[in-house]
Amino acid sequence: DVLLSQPLDEQVSLSEQDPSARAVFPFERMIEPSVHPSLVGEVGTRTLVGQYAFGATPRHPFLAAILRYVRRASLEPRWALVPPPAAGDEDDDKTVLYTTGPALVSRAFFEGGFAGKVRLLYASAAGPDAPSGWGSFGPGNWHHHHGTWKGGALDGARLIERAERHTAAGRHEQAANLFLRALLHGASGWSSELVLDVDQRRQRCYHQLGRLAEAHLA
Repeated sequence: DVLLSQPLDEQVSLSEQDPSARAVFPFERMIEPSVHPSLVGEVGTRTLVGQYAFGATPRHPFLAAILRYVRRASLEPRWALVPPPAAGDEDDDKTVLYTTGPALVSRAFFEGGFAGKVRLLYASAAGPDAPSGWGSFGPGNWHHHHGTWKGGALDGARLIERAERHTAAGRHEQAANLFLRALLHGASGWSSELVLDVDQRRQRCYHQLGRLAEAHLA
């Protein structure tokens, strides 16, 4: 579920000139400490490195590091740092993310010291906090985040239902993050009226928090 609207010739050309471009991975998004407490607290990063699209020269050490991490996560489940579901998110199992997915890749990236050896691709000139650039593979290439392998975990209606549970419990920040994820994952098939309604509910969460400026950042 990745749309490539731009050629990758530039990345291939760069790999021949710049050592850091010999492995190219996408910046996926910034994560919330309440959703990924172990990645933020134990690894010390809010940056999620994606693996929905990547390229590397043969035998690149970062690929080897990822495979070592996958093997260790399968042998030592506690080492994988899979966070328990937060209150209101009991149906949100993150095991796959932390044993073979982007959370594991992010650990390998930061714990292995690959920041200067692997090139991360960003899409938004507004910086990594701008959701408009999340889920890209360089400018013009996008990950749709359909997540069909998750069995509906990223279904827009399901994310909205979870957001409403948080809203009812007064957890407005968690609700705002879930409304945003619903827009990112499900809005491509929605009517303009539904998109507007969900975004307004997201904005109301920030109004409840007294953080009016953040309501208009996404």
